[in-house]
Amino acid sequence: MTDEDRRLLDMAGRRWNHSGAMAEAINAEFGLSVTRFWQRVNNLCDTEEALAYAPLTVNRLRRLRLVSHVAQATHEVISVGRQVVS
Repeated sequence: MTDEDRRLLDMAGRRWNHSGAMAEAINAEFGLSVTRFWQRVNNLCDTEEALAYAPLTVNRLRRLRLVSHVAQATHEVISVGRQVVS
C-alpha cells in the first residue's frame, strides 16, 4: 500500500460537516473528482493492507457498502414484484 493509499483512507475516515468542503479537499490534495476518490477508496477497502492500516474506517465503509447493496437489491425485488404483466 502506497503513502497516497494511506492518505486516501485517512481522508475517507474523516467526518465532514459539508460535502462541498470534502470535495474541495479531495480535489486540492489528490486532484481527483469525488467519484474517482470513492472508487479508489472502495477498491482499497477490499485489501488486507487497508484493513490492517485503518480497520475502523475500512470496516465502516464495508458495512455502508453492504447496506447499500442490500437496499438496492431490495428495491429491485420490490420493483419487479410491482410490475404488471399482461
